[in-house]
Amino acid sequence: MSKLTKLQAKAKEYTIGEEVFLFKPLTLKNLDLFVDITGQDSSKRVVAMDKLIRVTLKENDSSITDEELDNLDLANLNEIMDAIFEVNGVKLDEKKAKLLEQMNVGQK
Repeated sequence: MSKLTKLQAKAKEYTIGEEVFLFKPLTLKNLDLFVDITGQDSSKRVVAMDKLIRVTLKENDSSITDEELDNLDLANLNEIMDAIFEVNGVKLDEKKAKLLEQMNVGQK
């Protein structure tokens, strides 16, 4: 076992709606999604958010289907995205947070 194994972050439980999810931190291979989600290109942000949600939720429960994800209610997206950022230790600066807020996804 290498030293890097000890650096792996732990999964966290999140309650979204009435369901409990165990979100696992993503890995270096998913770094591009975090870069794209806070970039200036809105089309890249939307694609990155979609991929980030799909990867995270499928890591939580491998029985989740693409059809279920396609039909995911937008009202819960803010909570899901907050949980994804938190479990991955991503702290958004004010400018990046404002860009995501401007997307108005899941606003009630």
